[in-house]
Amino acid sequence: MGEAHAVRCGRKFLTLDRNGPWQFVHTGTRNWHTDTDRAMFPLRGLVPIERDGLLGCGKNIGVSSVVQSALRLHGQMMLVGQASATVAWLCLRDGVEPRTVAVDSKRVREIQRTLAHGVGGPGVLIWPYHDVPPEHPAFEAASLLTAAGIWKPDPESVLFRPDRSVTNNEWQAILQRVPVSNRQELAKELPVSRAAAVRALATVIRFENLSLPEAPRPNDDRKP
Repeated sequence: MGEAHAVRCGRKFLTLDRNGPWQFVHTGTRNWHTDTDRAMFPLRGLVPIERDGLLGCGKNIGVSSVVQSALRLHGQMMLVGQASATVAWLCLRDGVEPRTVAVDSKRVREIQRTLAHGVGGPGVLIWPYHDVPPEHPAFEAASLLTAAGIWKPDPESVLFRPDRSVTNNEWQAILQRVPVSNRQELAKELPVSRAAAVRALATVIRFENLSLPEAPRPNDDRKP
């Protein structure tokens, strides 16, 4: 356990003695970029239960200690700050409290789209795919449609695999999750790849109209 912690903290011990001298190692996932260890939690985790006019940021967010242990790195905290600032911007623009935004599907979708699209810079990850960088043509569509439940990710992988082909059966299954009014147009042609598929979906679906999944209640026995 101690050795694993040392590696995660960017330390390289100079001897086999884990209590001995060590040197700092600037590893690929320990830096100030926004690609530091993907993780996610709901927007309502930024909103205090009682106090109005306040948003969580950094490590002051509404998550369990288990989740917090996976959200403690610099890159993740930077993304939390970007999300919190975007919520604050929308609250000021619309004259509403953060808790109102957290349960308003259209406003949540607007925040997600704003973050994924980027304003004066690269977009922000909404879904933790490792192989779709912000400059990829399918970045925004893949992230938003997965977050909305239209595109189902592989539960055992953090890869989107944008160049992989889409079978007819896969495409038909995806279309069943698309609003009925959009299915006929999308069914006309089978996309050549996953990247092409999400881009085709994004051109037809009105993302802001997609509902949010129901938030579990504190005493709800259902599994998340």
